[in-house]
Amino acid sequence: MADDARITDLVARTKALVEGGASTEEIVKQLRGDGFSLVESIGGLIRGAGMTSAEAREAVVESPTWADVRERVESHKWIKPPNPPTTDSIERLRAACDADTRITEAWLVGRHMTRADGSMREHDAVAVVLREPFQDRELISEAQVELMEALVSAAPDVDIGGWLFTSPVSSEVRELGILIYESSVAGT
Repeated sequence: MADDARITDLVARTKALVEGGASTEEIVKQLRGDGFSLVESIGGLIRGAGMTSAEAREAVVESPTWADVRERVESHKWIKPPNPPTTDSIERLRAACDADTRITEAWLVGRHMTRADGSMREHDAVAVVLREPFQDRELISEAQVELMEALVSAAPDVDIGGWLFTSPVSSEVRELGILIYESSVAGT
């Protein structure tokens, strides 16, 4: 969904709101109203408002604007990807993974989510296996946001509804997922 133009637009909108004197809550509300996701909004506050990733995460996740998402109690299980991408999209994702030396594997997998009210949804997710875990202790770090943006930009037609950064992936992900990238560098 996000591409370079979308990220540029996100940062420009965030900076314009900051320069216009908007409060953080007003910025978060406007970004969501403009169709930016929770993760995109966090990235916008990091890049456009100069917040740390911890500040941006707290501002977005704890915002009344995102209360409907925060208050959902969900359980999940891994499933086969419900909407696998085209071969062309997988090739673009593979090239983006190959360009980032931190990545050793990438898997496309599905998630089946069940809310407390019994409603269900399914979406595609990407599990990224890293050579070394991110050093940030934050739930969503700037490095994670940058990596998500790079991969989504590579294949904007793929609707990625979840992310897992890990080392290594679980046997369940290996069984149900589609390996879309494996590093050819020795020692992985």
